[in-house]
Amino acid sequence: FELPVHFGRLTARENLNYFASLYKGETEDVGHLLERVDLLDQADVRVERFSKG
Repeated sequence: FELPVHFGRLTARENLNYFASLYKGETEDVGHLLERVDLLDQADVRVERFSKG
């Protein structure tokens, strides 16, 4: 995930929803996960705009 080759144009929320859709089990609410890592305010920002440092 260091380089946004495939998923950089997706937002943080879209990335989490995409990867959750690949998992066959029960998943947590994406908004709750973003809140837990203090990224809820960045949920709709493309990940290519995130700091890599």
